[in-house]
Amino acid sequence: MTGFVGHMKNCIKQNRSQLNSKNAKFRDNVDLGFIERNEMQFKEVSEEKLKSIKEDIRIKAEMEQKRILLISLSIFLVLIIACLYFL
Repeated sequence: MTGFVGHMKNCIKQNRSQLNSKNAKFRDNVDLGFIERNEMQFKEVSEEKLKSIKEDIRIKAEMEQKRILLISLSIFLVLIIACLYFL
């Protein structure tokens, strides 16, 4: 039993020693230099083009919702018919 308790205390100490605050590369918020900090650049689009893009997205989303609804209803009907047939 003593070995098990000692082992657990050792594991806890090891986990505490691996905390980011004690790790040298994370101390004092040191920048490691492997992350480039580039600002994002977006395309400029006219208002008319933006409205048409948004409308296209809305139409596609509505069609997708209708398609999913039809598929789920057809699966539900098939399951109801199968249940009635086997009962």
